[in-house]
Amino acid sequence: MAMQGVRANYLDDELLAAKLDQYDTLILPPTPLLSQEAAVKIAAFVQAGGKLILVGAAGQFDPWLNPQAPLGGKAWQSLGWKAPDYKHQPIRKGSRLLGVNLGQLTHSQTIRDSQGKTIGWQKHWGKGQVFAMGVYPNFSSSNPHPPVDAEQWMKNIIKI
Repeated sequence: MAMQGVRANYLDDELLAAKLDQYDTLILPPTPLLSQEAAVKIAAFVQAGGKLILVGAAGQFDPWLNPQAPLGGKAWQSLGWKAPDYKHQPIRKGSRLLGVNLGQLTHSQTIRDSQGKTIGWQKHWGKGQVFAMGVYPNFSSSNPHPPVDAEQWMKNIIKI
């Protein structure tokens, strides 16, 4: 994001409670583990008018590795992303895009790629908005410069 001129900060669980209200957008990276305490804070932020961009499925498990259904557990019940078989794996062999078995985000608008395939959803949640991007580029690399598809993906996220 910094390479695109966007200033961003990292918020851990402690800073999430103290500083989340200072922001208008929260981008949650692929986060399979999510505590209910953090999920409650994020839900309150969005429902009060914030924007949440979920990169991959978040909250599949609690911190003790117990599965949460729907994603995000009870705190995100009204969000309604159900994806019990979601995996942070390549969408096909050799692909740098991750996210299979996306499931469904109830009462949402589908986000499709240029080939018409579902890659995520958007919906209003309280006074705010959620963009759930089930498919996302693999940013893990020793190369500090992202591949073109990852860079384009990030530009599209920034436009949201």
